[in-house]
Amino acid sequence: MVLVLIIASSVLITLARARKCPPRIPLLLAAMMPSAVAVIAWFLVSPPYFRFIWGPLFTLCALPGVWAGSRIMASASPSRRDWLKFTSLSGGIALSLVAVVAFTAAFRWDSASMTQRSTFAIGPLAVPYVVTPVVEAEIADVTLASGLKVMSPVTSDQCWDRYPLCTPLVNQSVTKAGTRISDGFLP
Repeated sequence: MVLVLIIASSVLITLARARKCPPRIPLLLAAMMPSAVAVIAWFLVSPPYFRFIWGPLFTLCALPGVWAGSRIMASASPSRRDWLKFTSLSGGIALSLVAVVAFTAAFRWDSASMTQRSTFAIGPLAVPYVVTPVVEAEIADVTLASGLKVMSPVTSDQCWDRYPLCTPLVNQSVTKAGTRISDGFLP
């Protein structure tokens, strides 16, 4: 993934310089590239969940708007046309963000997996909603050389809601730093 990011950034920056773009354009592309690669990878290979993509998705959409807004603010006397461009760009960014979320919700959303009911409540207001339940990971108990008992996932590297001591990487030399779990651990 890092190699793809480096190659794509290099190609875009080289193309921008070859087309005699202002020097700020390659910088904007370089700033947007990590978010663009993350969004593309999320869209193509990940499950249809937004859990880890909100940051790159908003960053990808916000960077051009921030860039355009800073250019307008930096000018001595921004014209009405500059403000119209900025407003149009901001609207386009917002619409593209809404379009990505709507497309994902319409074509990638797995509503059949949402079976766990819950309620969001603030004071007298209670809003019911459903979510996909946390997967029950198969785990095995492991006793370390120090006598400390930990859990370790059997079929993957995910503990999924197993507490307090679950780790996919069992280190036999780990021991408690004190008598209570809150005292921490020593390697």
